[in-house]
Amino acid sequence: MYALLGEKFVKIFDEDWNSISMNYDVFLRDLQEMRQHKIILDGSKVDFSLEPLRNCNILDAYSALRCLQKVSTDAENISLLPRFNIFKKSDFYIQKSIFKCDFFEKISANTVFIMENIIAAFCHDVTEIHENTWWLYVAHHCCSGVRIVAGIGDGIVLSRVLSDTMAQNVSDSVKHTIKYLRRFGLKNTIKIICAMDDVSIENIENQEIIRIKNDAETMLLTFLATAQNVRPIRNGENYCRRILQSSHRKISILLGICIFMEIIWLIFGFFDLWKEKQIVASMAKVPEKIVQDASSVFQFKITGENFSFIEQLIKILKNSSHLARVFCAAASVIRKNKIDVEQVVLENSDSVKIRATLNRSRWHRILQSNYEGMSISLEKNLRSEFDRLDSTESSDEKIGAVICIKTK
Repeated sequence: MYALLGEKFVKIFDEDWNSISMNYDVFLRDLQEMRQHKIILDGSKVDFSLEPLRNCNILDAYSALRCLQKVSTDAENISLLPRFNIFKKSDFYIQKSIFKCDFFEKISANTVFIMENIIAAFCHDVTEIHENTWWLYVAHHCCSGVRIVAGIGDGIVLSRVLSDTMAQNVSDSVKHTIKYLRRFGLKNTIKIICAMDDVSIENIENQEIIRIKNDAETMLLTFLATAQNVRPIRNGENYCRRILQSSHRKISILLGICIFMEIIWLIFGFFDLWKEKQIVASMAKVPEKIVQDASSVFQFKITGENFSFIEQLIKILKNSSHLARVFCAAASVIRKNKIDVEQVVLENSDSVKIRATLNRSRWHRILQSNYEGMSISLEKNLRSEFDRLDSTESSDEKIGAVICIKTK
């Protein structure tokens, strides 16, 4: 059962939402009976302030919250409004609630809700309110009078109680409240959730009106009974859980997009793998395959052992426009010096290395020769499988050599 503590009296609701009214003395007299109710504080028993933290990250905002909580009193409730924007600097808000009721210690053992928090959650339920959306709630509560509650996003900026319920006076108070909110940053449209049909607020500029025709108190309590995002005061719920509860839709969409992109990436990966398997399978059926370039100048015999080397060579051929000159230069050096070639390594589009075994006379002949359009250098291949056949320095001494040819 719920006990609504209004500005004028207390209203008790049973499971069928039938209500009885009583004064505060009667309600607070029997503590055992009182503690069987969930308490809703309505009226002017709580003051609110919403402090912005400009251009800070989540760690700075949480540090500011901890500092304020350390110096707060038992009558203050301080919380950081959940915000999904946690990876970059932005504006955060710290909500402060100060309890002014002298009987707070008597009800502290109960589950206690603040009516303004219920109103904020209800406004989110009846209309779309984003983090920077301004809203205003106007309704008549039997226990307190006309309630005007205003806020931005999940935060509450002000809460007022009007004892005068005349429609014209309420309309004027709404206009004055909107002007007052401009001090706190209200610039454009404000959403007005109104449960009073006789209050005229259509002539207010930059407003969107949502009319509600049900009994405000019962409507808010039935909403509280099923709502999952209204927290009682001094709840130990951590900030991360509040972010998950308030931004679960955004988080679900983000996770859904990530999962979808991962599935697409896996599909393309499996498709590429399938193509590679098809190439390997086709090569396995044919022991060797002859391929040639578009000009039919070069031909390659591809096997399973030389596939990676042919692939590297094709990349060099693709980026070279004068590769034939390199091969012609290498062929002329090989023919002129009658070199028994062991290995030819094409390094890039203008140089080639020839690995061979030379005697000393041929070594010196290559060094002393001049070739037009190319430069030649010799290197000893000390780690070659070809060792010296004798220790003399005769002209027949065999030397492992690498002939470096580069075209000019």
